[in-house]
Amino acid sequence: MNDISTLSALHAEDDPAELTLSLLIALSSHTLGASPLAGKMLGLVNLGGAAAEVARRAAAALEMTAQSFDAEPGAGVQGAVRQVAWADLLETSDYLVVGGEAKADLSPMISAGDFNRMKPGACLITIGEPENVDQLALINALWFETIGGAALALKSIPLVLRTQFGECPNAVIWPGLPVNDISVWYGQDTQTGTARPRLVA
Repeated sequence: MNDISTLSALHAEDDPAELTLSLLIALSSHTLGASPLAGKMLGLVNLGGAAAEVARRAAAALEMTAQSFDAEPGAGVQGAVRQVAWADLLETSDYLVVGGEAKADLSPMISAGDFNRMKPGACLITIGEPENVDQLALINALWFETIGGAALALKSIPLVLRTQFGECPNAVIWPGLPVNDISVWYGQDTQTGTARPRLVA
């Protein structure tokens, strides 16, 4: 596996805001051909009290605006981030961040139908437990370009599916294959052996 770059956020995996921003930058600068983040809408799902800090840092560092949805009222956001309905979040967010713990029944928060409802070209970022997203539906959405791309925290990917995600040319995985540093793996097209520099609109 080649095309591995170094990220400087050594402790990002323990900080939802740092992890989100690291994945945002990695995804926009590589997979989407350095697409600017300023002015983009960040949708936050199941981040609870961390949503406010993610929104604050995204606004300060990247000039993004944020909105959120949490299935459990009073989960800690407390008006710090604008709350919207589920359908509005899917249809208006340029980047959708899914974090937190899985539901008690392990049903996914993001399913196949949700990928079809996302804003055209929108991207998914996962920083929570694997059960939060229908993983096979996400792989299909990436391969068929139903969504613009995905940035995935390694902890958010089931072990048995890591190879499949690594072969999606519009996916970013962090950390990638850390040996002596913290690195990010950019998905590759197995037929050409290269990462796709830009997606088809």
